[in-house]
Amino acid sequence: MRISWIDPHDEPLRVTRKGRTEDLTLTGMKVKMRNQADGLWMWVIVGANRKVMVFERDIHWISFPGRRGTEKWLHDAWLVEKGYSLGQS
Repeated sequence: MRISWIDPHDEPLRVTRKGRTEDLTLTGMKVKMRNQADGLWMWVIVGANRKVMVFERDIHWISFPGRRGTEKWLHDAWLVEKGYSLGQS
């Protein structure tokens, strides 16, 4: 593994609790790294208690035109763009 960068990061998150939808923000340190064996990327957000709050792995990057090639299941904007409903289920 090769660490690309480590920076403070806020990640927006939508949750449903007791039938109510809330927008939250996860705040922590984001570590982005690359698996040098297969070229795939991954990232993790670590909280103040040193515990992993959220992560994503096996991300591939399309160099031209310079964008991500992997689905963004954790990102509301990507879900809406793909036609998924973000309302209550």
